[in-house]
Amino acid sequence: MPQDPNEFKKQEVGRWRKALLPLNSTIEQAIKNLDESGLQIVLVVSSDGELLGTLTDGDSRRSLMHNYDHNSSIEAIINREPLVAPPSLSRKMVLQLMQANKINQVPIVDENRCLQGLHLWGEMMAPQQRSNLMLIMAGGQGTRLRPYTENCPKPMLLVGGKPMLEHIIMGAKAEGFQDFIITVHYLGNLIEEYFGNGSRWNVCINYLREESPLGTAGAMSLLNPRPELPFVISNGDVLTDIRYGELLDFHCSHGA
Repeated sequence: MPQDPNEFKKQEVGRWRKALLPLNSTIEQAIKNLDESGLQIVLVVSSDGELLGTLTDGDSRRSLMHNYDHNSSIEAIINREPLVAPPSLSRKMVLQLMQANKINQVPIVDENRCLQGLHLWGEMMAPQQRSNLMLIMAGGQGTRLRPYTENCPKPMLLVGGKPMLEHIIMGAKAEGFQDFIITVHYLGNLIEEYFGNGSRWNVCINYLREESPLGTAGAMSLLNPRPELPFVISNGDVLTDIRYGELLDFHCSHGA
């Protein structure tokens, strides 16, 4: 399936379960749970998994200021009407909900109010890992930049101490792209020697080698097999402020 802009980032499997506590828990147990889970929220549930309320670090501190002791039950201090979201609510809408209410956690509940997960601001703002390919055309001879390109392919010319091609790859990686194919021809061995398989940057890089120049985007004909998902194409010498992820999401959301 294409990357859907409405898909929220998948949370670490089961991490939110560390925040679960039954209603008969004490404030001391809740504080311990907050410290150990690191999620800054306690999810209070029934034996059937129904969300009964939540408790944040601020709630626990305020309870102690109001003369509750550590052995008091959390029943009297939990928020029984927390903001929640159905599983179908889009990532964009969840983030808007968080921003409007200045909160960092939103429990996910079904129509029976059974807890299904937990949206976390930090996780949702992290780059979405994308399965989509990025194809970078880097086979040109760069004749207009001679003599700089006599012994260096144009995408490997330094900008700010790094090859232009590295800036492109790192920018795409910051938006969740992990798989790259670089088309090479002129002095392509220098590109392959520098980037290798991409492990140095924690990405995967493969190469398409043009035996003879195939022209603008001509190397796409060498793709075998053809990608099943929409993919992004960039020239290897173009530095831009365009966000590749947003470009792809716009493409997918408009059925292009």
